[in-house]
Amino acid sequence: MSKRKNKNYSEEFKREAVDLYLNKDNSSQEICDELGIVCRKTLRAWVTKIQRNESLEGGRAKTISPRRGRPRTKFSSIEE
Repeated sequence: MSKRKNKNYSEEFKREAVDLYLNKDNSSQEICDELGIVCRKTLRAWVTKIQRNESLEGGRAKTISPRRGRPRTKFSSIEE
């Protein structure tokens, strides 16, 4: 089984991809195929950042939803 290597995209490339998505009638999948973007979610994350006026610099997109499930509880001591 081969391990997929993460791609690094320049900020200029990201902006051009987002511009294509916002200003053309192509689907996100068509744009990803055309530009060689591995995952459609990557393009959607860039679009979201642009719409929120956030920076496209840096690496991987961060999850914007809060953690789910019960919070972890720390016990300083357990009495028997």
